[in-house]
Amino acid sequence: MTAELTETADGFVREVAKLEARGPGLPAWAQALRRRGFEQFREAGFPGRNDEAWRFTDLEPLRKIDFGYEPDPGPAFPAGSDLGGLTWLEESPRRVVVVNGFPVPGLSTLSPPDDPCGLETLEGAWDRVEGVLGALVDRQRHRFAALNTGFLAGGVRIHIARDCAIRHPLHVLVVGAPGDGRRVAFPRILIEVDAGAEATVVEEYVSLPGEGTGFTDAVTEVVVGENAALNHVRLQRESERGFHIGAVAARLGRNARLGSHLVAVGARLSRVDLDVLLAGEGAEATLDGLYLVAGSGHADHHTRVEHRLPHTVSRQLYKGVLDGHGTGVFNGRVVIHPDAQKSEASQTNNNLLLSENALVNTNPELEIFADDVKARHGATVGQIEDEQLFYLRSRGLDQQTARHVLVQAFARDMIDRVPVPAVREALGADVEERF
Repeated sequence: MTAELTETADGFVREVAKLEARGPGLPAWAQALRRRGFEQFREAGFPGRNDEAWRFTDLEPLRKIDFGYEPDPGPAFPAGSDLGGLTWLEESPRRVVVVNGFPVPGLSTLSPPDDPCGLETLEGAWDRVEGVLGALVDRQRHRFAALNTGFLAGGVRIHIARDCAIRHPLHVLVVGAPGDGRRVAFPRILIEVDAGAEATVVEEYVSLPGEGTGFTDAVTEVVVGENAALNHVRLQRESERGFHIGAVAARLGRNARLGSHLVAVGARLSRVDLDVLLAGEGAEATLDGLYLVAGSGHADHHTRVEHRLPHTVSRQLYKGVLDGHGTGVFNGRVVIHPDAQKSEASQTNNNLLLSENALVNTNPELEIFADDVKARHGATVGQIEDEQLFYLRSRGLDQQTARHVLVQAFARDMIDRVPVPAVREALGADVEERF
């Protein structure tokens, strides 16, 4: 069944009844969570330009499109469909393919019951995620996270057992906008890394070939336990006709480490909100981001890092390359609470504009309520310098090649930080193709 969604928040409200009519499917606590999420979205509605957090991102094009919602992978994407051309991590023994927000077992390599790496569907894990799922993301601040919760029906759970080190990256491939349709999907991912465990997770968003216009509304919640470590790579490479809005919420325990790598190279409009709570003493988060925007694309990144306890560390470095009429937004906020003495925080956003029509709005922020901390922030927006071009051209490079070399060098700093070789290779190719 396909339910057509209208351009207003009220249209989504009407459609959730059709999902409820399909039957329970969820335990009572998850049904209550879904209802709460949708009520929060109904009360808040679509954000507008008068909303401070959205004033540089115009959602009017999204409002004007009537999307179709499939409550399961269904006939739009049968299990035998060809995935040729989409990105695969060949070195990953565990992967799950998500279509219309639902894992497709026939295309996935899920974990056996006794595997310490639990890559499984939420449908098979409801009894193990109560109290965790939905507890991390702030649905009051993130309206589309509330909308995602309002359509909660399935998803992916990754659980790394205590003291288990997973050598190969785990791959979650989220497929959107199948064929020529106009579809909305609500992927939901929960990552739990228990005390002393280590893992790398690649969360990739792609689109099938076709002329369809898709809308992906994604939520990922992350728990990193005491002395545990997680590398989380979030790679958004969807169709340039599509819309992508995502929220990532992470909570770190004592001496936990998080390496976050957010990359946006696709979608007509993309927005990702990343919230990190350093809840344990000694917790450390390194947040890297890269956005490549060409044509008339738009990429928006909002980060919020909260230092709650002493000796916590956060480092943020985001870079953007914008060409044509591309636009970008970076808004980063670091909050150091009174009990977070001896903490350190740094935040930098650098942008390279390749045309006179490209535009970026950047706003790094610090809120410090402790008196014994180290904190700094900064931002730059610039174009390729004539001296750099002249130097390369004097070495025999033509104008276009010299420009390409400089763009590659600017982006390479972020690409080389990604801990997965296959992803680094794919990103290098994206820069090569776009600029």
